[in-house]
Amino acid sequence: MILFLTLIHITVALLLVGFVLIQDTKGGGVFGMGGGGGSNQVMSSTGAANFLVKATRTLGIIFAATSIALTYLTSKHGGSVTDTYIPPPAASAPAAPAAPGAPAAADAAAPAKSTADASTPGKATDAGKPAEAPKGDN
Repeated sequence: MILFLTLIHITVALLLVGFVLIQDTKGGGVFGMGGGGGSNQVMSSTGAANFLVKATRTLGIIFAATSIALTYLTSKHGGSVTDTYIPPPAASAPAAPAAPGAPAAADAAAPAKSTADASTPGKATDAGKPAEAPKGDN
């Protein structure tokens, strides 16, 4: 319904502009060709002028009626689209970057697990590095 009324409203508005420009005024109108009231005007008869006046009046009434109808229908629609907007949940803040040389956040959060005793040569230690060989008397 709103689309139909909008199309009628735009069509009437364009016709209204056209009829107003065609009408003979003191300056001669569009089809007066700037003559100012001479006998060589395209639409100089009074019958055409009466038709243009009546058509302009009718188009003006239709334009006002469609304006009021569109205002009523859109106000009944229910407000703005932002009234029903639900913002998405806030994302957690990104972690601050670690200082150079500091352990990564995942490494710091996980507890260190010992896979072997540090005194046993050749076995892995806490960080997965091989244990240092015992210093011997080579």
